[in-house]
Amino acid sequence: MLKQDWLNLPEDIRMFVAVDAEQFTDEIADKFSLAIDQKMYIFDLEDKLFLKQLNPLDLPNQLDKMPEAKNFDVRLLTLDIAYKILWPLQEYLGQIDKLILRLGGKVPRINPISSQMKDEGKLFPGQAQGTIKEMIDKYDDFKELRLSTS
Repeated sequence: MLKQDWLNLPEDIRMFVAVDAEQFTDEIADKFSLAIDQKMYIFDLEDKLFLKQLNPLDLPNQLDKMPEAKNFDVRLLTLDIAYKILWPLQEYLGQIDKLILRLGGKVPRINPISSQMKDEGKLFPGQAQGTIKEMIDKYDDFKELRLSTS
């Protein structure tokens, strides 16, 4: 993904892609015993999805074109990607619920990624620079923390 394209993504989406999406893709690749070129193919498809250059409903057709795709169940692979990587981005990407239903899965309860990121962002990270007033405004738990002069 180009840096400029990356910067155009909303911040919560960037955080999810940077932290969780890669980890989930690695787990899926291990589960299906995918080769490196197959894993890179999936990363490329995910980039296109995140940048909205690929319709999520086209994902099964694109995975059918992956090298050695006949060695595993593409439907199960697509369903795993949809549940673990795409579903948290449902509000951003759209149509993930339709994709899951088309693949024979059950649509889980929506848990918006934006609310997950807001909850995580309000905790004090341990070290930060700024005035006490800024820290109290920025971090919900900062007031409860014990402050010392050292």
